[in-house]
Amino acid sequence: MSSRSNTRSGFRSEQRGVALYVALIMLIILSLFGIVAANTAVVENKMASATRNLQLARVAASSAMNEARVRIAKIAETEGSRKVCEHLICLVRPVDAPYEPRDFMRTDAAAQATNPYRFDFTDLDGQEGSTRLARNPGYVVEDLGTQVNANGAPPAPGQPVLSAKHVFRITAIGTGGAKEFQYAMEGIQIVEN
Repeated sequence: MSSRSNTRSGFRSEQRGVALYVALIMLIILSLFGIVAANTAVVENKMASATRNLQLARVAASSAMNEARVRIAKIAETEGSRKVCEHLICLVRPVDAPYEPRDFMRTDAAAQATNPYRFDFTDLDGQEGSTRLARNPGYVVEDLGTQVNANGAPPAPGQPVLSAKHVFRITAIGTGGAKEFQYAMEGIQIVEN
């Protein structure tokens, strides 16, 4: 009987050792799952932050565009379209300026001719600063001249002017909560002379 009891106790100690290894392997696997879940949460948080910043930049650029349209229309209505550039900073786009609105707004010429937005969004106190922008939105106004006929061509000498409209190009830029998130857009504002 003693030989049987020795083999049983040896078998039990081997089982306890195997259970320890299995438990350690399970603990390592669960730890890896936890690390992967934590990394996924961090990546998702960064993606949500980037999406929020891009949305803030779009809203800021759209707000700047709307402000420019309203200001041009009001000035043209009260004082005439030729007075718009007396009240707003206007720019003659350099020949070598980039075509894309975002690239154009990064040039020195555009920076010097940018009309600031009427409110300061860099100082807002929202929930954890989530509505604060890194930079205020702005817009550049370009006077493209007068379109005098329906086909856009000037009238021939001696022909009457059918309709006179003044054309302005507006390029607006907005920045999200971080400076690297910028969105630019371009539009045309046509007003009666």
